[in-house]
Amino acid sequence: MEFRAKECAMKYSRTEENSSIEKSSITGIFVDSRKDNTLMLMLDKTTGTCRKRIVKESHMTVTEDSEEPRGRYLTHYTPEAKTGTAKPAKQCAVGLFDWMKDRGIDLSLELTGSDTTNDMSGWKGGMLHYVEQLLNRRLFRSFCWLHINELPFRHIVAKLDGPT
Repeated sequence: MEFRAKECAMKYSRTEENSSIEKSSITGIFVDSRKDNTLMLMLDKTTGTCRKRIVKESHMTVTEDSEEPRGRYLTHYTPEAKTGTAKPAKQCAVGLFDWMKDRGIDLSLELTGSDTTNDMSGWKGGMLHYVEQLLNRRLFRSFCWLHINELPFRHIVAKLDGPT
């Protein structure tokens, strides 16, 4: 009984979110990523069987910025696996760009935000740079102050207590 109620609530939430995304003109989004160990079934070509493997994957979360400080959850995705020539930041940008293009957000978007890691905000090779290239225009950028404030304190604690 509880499982069916949870499934029904999740289905309703997905349809409500998708319909509200379609109707609104989103002008700003924030993106955050996390690298997790993910259990996958991979085909072993030598034996022809599937084996369980733990793979480190990047998971991206996208929120809307208009409802600060809460933000509204929009979506999450896993970028395609890195190829020999494409950089991981570019793969993340392509996944975000495809999602925005499907919903028409790419036309109204004016601001992107993220944390201050080089993968996300690097001026030449960060994900936000590649999103601007795909959109063929510059966007305003906003960065999370919690991440910015965390860095000096981490260095002070490492100096006083030693590395973790």
